[in-house]
Amino acid sequence: MKRQEEIEAIKYAQMAGEKAMEAAIALIAGSEEKEGMLHFEGELLTGAKVNSIIDHTLLDFGCEAEETIVSCGEDTANPHGTTDGPLRANAPIIIDIFPRSKKKRYFADMTRTVLRVKLRRN
Repeated sequence: MKRQEEIEAIKYAQMAGEKAMEAAIALIAGSEEKEGMLHFEGELLTGAKVNSIIDHTLLDFGCEAEETIVSCGEDTANPHGTTDGPLRANAPIIIDIFPRSKKKRYFADMTRTVLRVKLRRN
């Protein structure tokens, strides 16, 4: 049985993970599709860039994460596959964050699958 202090530490790590996930999804949602690839502010959007946003957001909340997964397309077939390079449009992007509070040392976990599709205009 967890003590209330432990439960609060886990909730805090989870909240930080949620904020990091929101930042990652916002980055992907704000991207544009060009020739099948995602671009953000004129540059190719990479898994490494999404991972960086996750890391920075977690640090803002005093948390860190090792082995964050950002995988796209065929890399998603490997449970621990990562995509450092360009992310594709119309392909699943799996984001798995395992944040840990640097101060309290408790973990949380969150995984989401997103898809950035090109919207058709009539």
